[in-house]
Amino acid sequence: MLLSFILSGWAMYLWVKHLTDDPIAGLVAGTIFAFLPYRMVHFFVGHLSLAGTQWFPFYFWGCLIC
Repeated sequence: MLLSFILSGWAMYLWVKHLTDDPIAGLVAGTIFAFLPYRMVHFFVGHLSLAGTQWFPFYFWGCLIC
């Protein structure tokens, strides 16, 4: 479960860095996405299936490629 925080931030970093060619923008976006209140609440309450958002950036990145 804790790995999903890292993977979410990393995935968002990669996507934003690809879109903007700016690693600082990717770092900011990845940090914000990794620690959203939505994720924190579901993590602490125990809704583990709802906290797995690490695949969302990859999904939307894939939609832009097609």
